[in-house]
Amino acid sequence: MYEKYLEILRKDLPIGESFDILERKFMIGSRKASIFFTDGLTDGVKTQIALSYFMRVRPEATRHITTSAQLMEEHVPFLDSTLVDPKSASQY
Repeated sequence: MYEKYLEILRKDLPIGESFDILERKFMIGSRKASIFFTDGLTDGVKTQIALSYFMRVRPEATRHITTSAQLMEEHVPFLDSTLVDPKSASQY
């Protein structure tokens, strides 16, 4: 499912065509993850804080997680976090 969603986002976003649209790949526990953002319009400090939370998650803490919503509930401490369906991400 992750690869399917990446394909949708990479198709809709001009990654590689625009130097301003970036993809940052990382791991959340034992799972692959990517974050897409616009360089210059993203608060670097907040992005680093968010990534530090994700990257501290231990692999054993994600083995039982089956949905993005569950991951957010258990490991994302930010009140203004929003889960976006990749199919509608280009609307944001």
